[in-house]
Amino acid sequence: MVGERLLTVAQATEVLHLSVAGTYGLIRAGVLPACRLGRSLRLSERVLANFVEAGGRAWPGGWRKRSSSGEAVGGR
Repeated sequence: MVGERLLTVAQATEVLHLSVAGTYGLIRAGVLPACRLGRSLRLSERVLANFVEAGGRAWPGGWRKRSSSGEAVGGR
């Protein structure tokens, strides 16, 4: 990750064509990995590009993480 460009949430929303709240929702759900620098969150430009290239799927099978029993984790 050294030398890799990190984007702000605002910059990531432009790439994803989502609202700021929608992007934060994906981060909270664990779909988009982010790192905290001080009080702000940053997203890897490479990871975000891979997410978009994969059609918006963080892993095979969909948007939500699944537990070992197959139940969706982190849902409301």
